[in-house]
Amino acid sequence: MLILGISCYFHDAAAALLRDGALVAAAEEERFTRIKHDFSFPQRAIEFCLRAGGIRAGDLDYVAFFEKPFVKFERLLLTSLQMFPRSHRVFREAMVSWLGDKLWIRQRIERSLGVPRDRILFSEHHLSHAASAFFCSPYDEAAILTVDGVGEWTTAALGAGKNTEIRLRTEIRFPHSLGLLYSAFTAFLGFEVNEGEYKVMGMAPFGQPRYQEQVYRLIRVAEDGGFELNMDYFSFHYSPEKTFNGRSEETDLARGRTGLAEQTNEAPAATGAARVCWHHRTSRRHGDNGGCDLDIQRISRHLGRVDAIPHTHQQIRRPRRDHQGYGWRPPSGHGDTPYHGK
Repeated sequence: MLILGISCYFHDAAAALLRDGALVAAAEEERFTRIKHDFSFPQRAIEFCLRAGGIRAGDLDYVAFFEKPFVKFERLLLTSLQMFPRSHRVFREAMVSWLGDKLWIRQRIERSLGVPRDRILFSEHHLSHAASAFFCSPYDEAAILTVDGVGEWTTAALGAGKNTEIRLRTEIRFPHSLGLLYSAFTAFLGFEVNEGEYKVMGMAPFGQPRYQEQVYRLIRVAEDGGFELNMDYFSFHYSPEKTFNGRSEETDLARGRTGLAEQTNEAPAATGAARVCWHHRTSRRHGDNGGCDLDIQRISRHLGRVDAIPHTHQQIRRPRRDHQGYGWRPPSGHGDTPYHGK
């Protein structure tokens, strides 16, 4: 069976080709257009994958898109209406982009590849994250945690994988999001959102947790690891430009950037770890994925063994059979797989 996976229209558009469950090729569109974080429809990446597999588009059994556009559009509409009139600019910009391209991805795939409508499938955003972590892992059974900014409605999901089946059992929904909390701090520290998060992560080990009290004013964490943001401090749900509301009492925090970065990293790690441990106390294997699951050293302090799938250019050639990365070599002390952790 030949399956082509596609993601686009947010950031880092990409395509991947599977043959009977094994990865044949994967590429990001930016590698061909030389546009950093290119989010356009990945036509060149698709063509590369088809060439690498020695097939034509008509040979594909299915084409899978990484999320459900109409469900995501529903969230944008309902959130804009709820926050109106403050959200009028978000609504206007969303209508321009969504009515132009994003809603019509099925038609774009049909037109570009000539694939029949009934062979185009749409996965849920966090199920895609979970699949990329679990199905590429060496495990037949594991607990799965996905954490990012937001998918359709979900911002964090917890479930389990066994053999060829994944079930996401519980979720946290927008606007309560660890990924958007992280993005707000990225912007607060002066870095570009969806670009500078790695800098915050890199600064964190050099800081001290001096701002724990201030950071935990922004997020309430339950005993079971669930959480909710204090939305008085955030504006990402109604502003197209700002992620936080710029309260004056926070302005002096910027002087302690490394300390604040350290505590920003700690909150997602502790919260996510609590959810996994509470719901899957008997499972010793955890697969993590999503934009918030890259700081494995910190998360592993709370969980022990953690495995997180790398990005497209670090994918695996034969999942569950040969975990050696192609175009990637494991750092010393991590064995022969592209999975990081301890």
